Amino acid sequence: MVTGVTDSALPTEPVSAFARLDRPAVLLIGEPAEATAEMQECLQVVFSTEKICSGMRAFMPLRMAAVHAGDDPLISEHGEKVPRVLVIDPVKERIAVLEGNRVRAGVLFKEMARASKRVWKENLTRTVKAHAKLLVKRDTLHDLLTVAKQRLERAEDEKERADIEADAQELEIELENLRVKERALWLLTRKWTPPVSTNLEQTPEPPALPQGWKEHKTADGKCYYERPDGTTTWDRPAAP
Repeated sequence: MVTGVTDSALPTEPVSAFARLDRPAVLLIGEPAEATAEMQECLQVVFSTEKICSGMRAFMPLRMAAVHAGDDPLISEHGEKVPRVLVIDPVKERIAVLEGNRVRAGVLFKEMARASKRVWKENLTRTVKAHAKLLVKRDTLHDLLTVAKQRLERAEDEKERADIEADAQELEIELENLRVKERALWLLTRKWTPPVSTNLEQTPEPPALPQGWKEHKTADGKCYYERPDGTTTWDRPAAP
């Protein structure tokens, strides 16, 4: 699974394309993943890199089919090859074009860091490194929890089971604390405010959810919905 690449597209008018962005954006232009070896490499190598996946939390992830890119008056002026990646800085209204041998994780992250510092006070490189440390610790705790569950299955008496269950509970608490730290890490502080007309708080509120439904967000801000029976879906349910 590729993190941070969605089936969205920039607005078609050049003026509103920048105006509607409330944060920097990364736009991937290309065919469906299975269409070309180049697109597969872009998705599997570049966008699957840990620092890119992590850093995308500070960006608006966008994707556009190559067939539509030529018709977009803003996008058509920036590069020709497919796949290509555009890093969009809404503050300077600057678009960095990565195509050909420039579509590499190191080059992409450098451009992301440059665009990020215009919008966010936090340094993207340091934030990504801090996130990587949390992920390592999380993996370690997951491994320890797996071992604890295996030990629990082999426990021979109640005292041993109680001790293992207590250890497992402590690990669960540590994992939850890590999740809290991860969410707090990506609550970035703005150094640039979008124009009032594009402020996200001014968009109309969506209709209320049906009774029993709940709305949640992933760590990177994507909404998903919980049904009354506890199952989840990415699709917002129709208004009651």
